[in-house]
Amino acid sequence: MNIKTPSLSCYVSDKETIDTAYASHIDHLIIEDSKCSVRSFFDDFRTNNFDKIQVLADYARKTYTSSSSQTNHLNHELSLSFNIDLLAHEKDFDTIRKCVLKLKETKINIIRIQDPGLKTIIHDVYPEATIHFNQEIGNQNQQSVFEYTKHFDRQTLSLELPSSEIESIIQFSKTNGSKFEIQVQGPILIQYSYRQFLGNHDFYKDLDSKIISVAAMDHEYPGRKFHFYDNPHGHFMYLYFDRCLAQHIPALISLNLDTWLIDHRNRSLDYLKASGNLYFNALNDLCTINEDFDVLKKTCDLPLRGGFFRANKTDQDRKWNAGFKDDVSFLGTIVDSEKPNNCLFESFREFSLPCAIDIITPEDKHIDMTITELTTLKGDAHSSCQVNTLYLLPWKKGLVKKSKVFRKQISSEINS
Repeated sequence: MNIKTPSLSCYVSDKETIDTAYASHIDHLIIEDSKCSVRSFFDDFRTNNFDKIQVLADYARKTYTSSSSQTNHLNHELSLSFNIDLLAHEKDFDTIRKCVLKLKETKINIIRIQDPGLKTIIHDVYPEATIHFNQEIGNQNQQSVFEYTKHFDRQTLSLELPSSEIESIIQFSKTNGSKFEIQVQGPILIQYSYRQFLGNHDFYKDLDSKIISVAAMDHEYPGRKFHFYDNPHGHFMYLYFDRCLAQHIPALISLNLDTWLIDHRNRSLDYLKASGNLYFNALNDLCTINEDFDVLKKTCDLPLRGGFFRANKTDQDRKWNAGFKDDVSFLGTIVDSEKPNNCLFESFREFSLPCAIDIITPEDKHIDMTITELTTLKGDAHSSCQVNTLYLLPWKKGLVKKSKVFRKQISSEINS
């Protein structure tokens, strides 16, 4: 199989971002206007036209053609697309048609959508348009991906598809010319609602803006900071870490995808620059990854993780836990470990204290401990354990996440 060099893409809403994208080796720009782009953090809601599209398209084309070293600087020539990820209601159709007319005038022929019903509206206005179906939180099985290839020229694949399933999709679809993209870097949306939940709270009622951003710590998992965002399109909740496939570049290259998407929205331009440099440099020299990754980490205050790219470990853990459901000695799982303070234990069944336990780590190491007291995250002490509850246990050397906790059998139980 011939390995292709993927395009690097990112979202742009202003000239400064275009300048940074060019300097960061990005060759596919996704122009956004918040009237049609629900996840844009840019405020275009006060304008009633789409003149900005022409301005940004002209500026990008001028910027990318002015350099004599363009072919050495980028993977491909500049490509422009526009993001219409509205989950549209009938009231939105006139705005969408107005936007598509401007795209036709501007000669931007790649239009990204999240609502498949918009394909008909777009092609009524702009028959020559290429439709990119962006379902990064939707097409979670191969059959849906294969069905969408009949209707769309390009797809953004779900963030929950591991690399093994992506490889199967690419192999199956290579004969029909389908193009595929995955997000390699950036925040992960885990919840969206058409309703504005934050704007309804008393604390925000006096604010003039309908654009609100807050962060909240998960009280059950200390250190996990989830971000919440409201704009006129609704309410958004983001995961506590950013997706980052920097440590999986060889596997990523072998998938032979058409585009790697860097989503820097609600992140800094330094984040975009560091991300672009990392993935561009890695395509040419894998030895640069660690150094570039260290630079990227300094631009983000959230953990950077691969998520489900290598395997859907959440499903694997669920199946493994299910294998112990009939074992009365299986008490629960260590879900977090913070050296040297404590570890977080999630209970599977009730038991009384004191209780001698055997903790088995993922590396099959055994750690003995006796539980004399259980403390909830609120600091309440308990003398017995309830089902499906989180407790703090004292930290002990060797305790790591995903360790399994079993009740030790005492001699009288064995003899009986």
